[in-house]
Amino acid sequence: MKLILTSILTLLFAVSTMAHEGHDKMPGTLIAPHGGQIKGTSQLYLELISEKSLVKLFAFDHDLKKINVKDLKVEARVSFPKKKTSENLILKFTDEAIESLIDAKGAHRFTLHLKIIYKGQTESLSFNVEPQNE
Repeated sequence: MKLILTSILTLLFAVSTMAHEGHDKMPGTLIAPHGGQIKGTSQLYLELISEKSLVKLFAFDHDLKKINVKDLKVEARVSFPKKKTSENLILKFTDEAIESLIDAKGAHRFTLHLKIIYKGQTESLSFNVEPQNE
């Protein structure tokens, strides 16, 4: 039995080391342009970057071409695991992204709830965020 298991593991290791570049990517997976979390709606993708108490949202079409964030209407709320209510966030629209400061209040994670209006269509997204230690 040990011989069979050893043979199988050796074969799997040999095959994986001989595979050429690009075979570690799953077909259909998206790579976020800024290295953040990316989620999609029927019209666009939003990428979330979390930097200490600052979160940034970048908008892309389904070909991952930038969308001007000023073309979006966004409402954002944040909820914390130990609180029953969520809080509205103040959003700042820059040339590149939508930004907001979030005081995690010592929480290890929070959920960012977004309501997005783009080209007259309203959709919702949520991101689970683990804030960086300051």
